[in-house]
Amino acid sequence: MNGELWHLVRAKMAEVEEDLRTQGYEVRREVDGFDMVATKPGSRIVYEFVAHGELGTEKEMVLEKRARARAAGCDDFRLVVVRHPHRVDVDVEGLGASLCDYLAANVPPELEDMSGNLSIESVDDIEYDVVYVSADGIRLRGTGVVEVLLGHAEGRWKDLQGKRVACPLRFDVRVQQDLQVAEPSSVEVDADACF
Repeated sequence: MNGELWHLVRAKMAEVEEDLRTQGYEVRREVDGFDMVATKPGSRIVYEFVAHGELGTEKEMVLEKRARARAAGCDDFRLVVVRHPHRVDVDVEGLGASLCDYLAANVPPELEDMSGNLSIESVDDIEYDVVYVSADGIRLRGTGVVEVLLGHAEGRWKDLQGKRVACPLRFDVRVQQDLQVAEPSSVEVDADACF
């Protein structure tokens, strides 16, 4: 496997591992010759990761590992085929407004430090890293820019009092059917990069 594919496979493994942990699984890598094993009470799932271009040459190895996983009593064997990324346009109508409402109700400490009296004006320029839709809801992870109107400001923000600033943010949120942000969700603002 060339270096670029190896990095793509490792990145996919990290993504799958993070998703499994949020679902309550304990995740271990490289266990008994398997790439990943995820367990929680009543469930043991084996994962094998293969680059798309190497699927044909890895077929026998995958079949052998699937048979070993079944013989070991695993509930499921999942093959994750990693491909070169391609751009997919995603737009979740109304998410900017929902993130704006969420931030207004849950002002991050980074923004509170900027001004004791601020107004969250908008969230724009949203880009998605992950869109995960399941029966349990929708999970969205990505970046955006929050525009904030600063009220009373002190310290390094004093010169911006009464002005609008734009700050980059990262979000990892669950949204309900009405696209309102639900708990548990996380929105982090990079106040050091505001402009």
